[in-house]
Amino acid sequence: MFRNFIFIILLSTTIFSCITKKEFNQEKENERIENISFPEDWTGRWQGDLMIYSGLGLQDQLKMELIIEPIPESENYTFTIVYDTGIELSKRNYELIIVDKEQGLFIVDEKNSILIESYFMGGKWFQRFNVAGSSLVCTIEQQGRNLVWEISSGKSEKISTTGDTNIEGILEVNTFPVGVYQRAVLTKF
Repeated sequence: MFRNFIFIILLSTTIFSCITKKEFNQEKENERIENISFPEDWTGRWQGDLMIYSGLGLQDQLKMELIIEPIPESENYTFTIVYDTGIELSKRNYELIIVDKEQGLFIVDEKNSILIESYFMGGKWFQRFNVAGSSLVCTIEQQGRNLVWEISSGKSEKISTTGDTNIEGILEVNTFPVGVYQRAVLTKF
């Protein structure tokens, strides 16, 4: 009786895992990426919680909103970021300028003389820049019905250099610290 019970549990677990297991299909992923029209497919109002981590774990959490809308009589888009700390609201009214859509080149105009090049490739949007001694990598990617916003940052000064030996083909490698990681899963509303 007990053996039959164990057998039934093992059989149902195996059947369930076979039914729910989805295999990654690279062809479907390539097709999905090829069919993304950026920024058109990402227009709308997106919101979620921005989680801020250090090596010690979660350090802070705040509400975040991203608004991407076409600008009337322009080929450009709004790129508005709103942070709500619970104490104050910080709204950044930027503009997403299309430079060369075919090549995936865009500029975020912060409307204060700061222009940041950004790149859309492989279904993901990238920005990489230095400011005030820190280096930042920002990405946004659509995952299902959500946009996943990620920023990693750390000091711009290298913390180590290795390689560059007398062995042929070994190049010098500089490493840089990552001190903060931010992530938000944004849902359209």
